[in-house]
Amino acid sequence: MQLTFYTKPLCPLCERLEDTIEEPIDQLIAAGEATYTKCDINDNPTWYDQFWDRIPVLTCDDLPILEGNPSEDEITRAMRNLK
Repeated sequence: MQLTFYTKPLCPLCERLEDTIEEPIDQLIAAGEATYTKCDINDNPTWYDQFWDRIPVLTCDDLPILEGNPSEDEITRAMRNLK
C-alpha cells in the first residue's frame, strides 16, 4: 500500500498527526507492507488546491483515511485498519 501524508511547514495539526502515525507507519514499512511519502502542498498547485483546507491529510492508495484534526480514536482505528 502507498501511504501519502500531505502537509505544510509550521502546521501544528500536521506535526501532531505525523508524530502520532510515525511508529505504526514505520512498522508497516519495516514489514514490507507499505511505502510512505510526505508531500508539502506548497510544492504542487494541484495538492494545494485539493488539500489546503483539509491538511493534514493521510491517504492510502490515494484515498483519504485521516484529515484535519482527527481524534486519538480515529487515528488508532485508521492505523489498525491498515494492517
